[in-house]
Amino acid sequence: AGRPNPSGVPFLWLGVIRWYFKKQTRTNLTASALSTGRSSMLWRQTMTRSAGRRASIPTDEFLQESLLRGELFTLEEDGQLYACTVLNSESNEGYAGTPWSLNCRDDEVLIPHALGVRPAQQGKGVGQRVVEEILQYARVNGKKAVRLDILGQNAVAEKLYTKCGIQFVQAKTMFYEDTGWTEFKMYEFNL
Repeated sequence: AGRPNPSGVPFLWLGVIRWYFKKQTRTNLTASALSTGRSSMLWRQTMTRSAGRRASIPTDEFLQESLLRGELFTLEEDGQLYACTVLNSESNEGYAGTPWSLNCRDDEVLIPHALGVRPAQQGKGVGQRVVEEILQYARVNGKKAVRLDILGQNAVAEKLYTKCGIQFVQAKTMFYEDTGWTEFKMYEFNL
C-alpha cells in the first residue's frame, strides 16, 4: 500500500522494508556523481544484460538534463539505490506513426525512459514496483496513457511490462543515436 512521503510521491511499505520512489533533485542526488560527470555510473549500477549484450546506458548529459528538469526518479531503500528511470512526455519521432488505442496530446502521455534495476535486486519484484509507481505517478499527474518502447530482443522487459498490464501495440524500426536503426516494441497502458 502506498503512503505519501514529504515529496508527495507515494512510497511503499513491504513488510519491514521501506522502498521510496522519489523524484531526484540536485540536493538529494549524490553530489559527487554530478560534479565529476559520472552520473551515468548510477545507471551502470542498475542496468542489466539483455539478449547477451549490455543494455543501452544513458549519457551523463541526458541524466544531468533529466535531473535539472525534475525527471529523474529512483527507487531506494535506506539510501541504497535499487532502480532508476526518467519520466517525461518526450518521445522518439516513431511514436507519431504508432496505432495507439487512445488519441492523446503529447502532454497527456507519460513516457518512462531507461528503466534499470540493480542486478542484485533483480527477480525480487523491484522492476514491478517501479512500473506500479510509474503508473500511479501518471494517474496523480492527470496523464491519460503511459507509452514506451523497448529493444526488440529484451524479453525480460517484455515480461515485466505485460505482467503489469501494459499492452503490446506493434513492433517497428526506429532510430536512436545509441542503437542506430533497430527494432523496438511499442507498449501502452491507458489510464
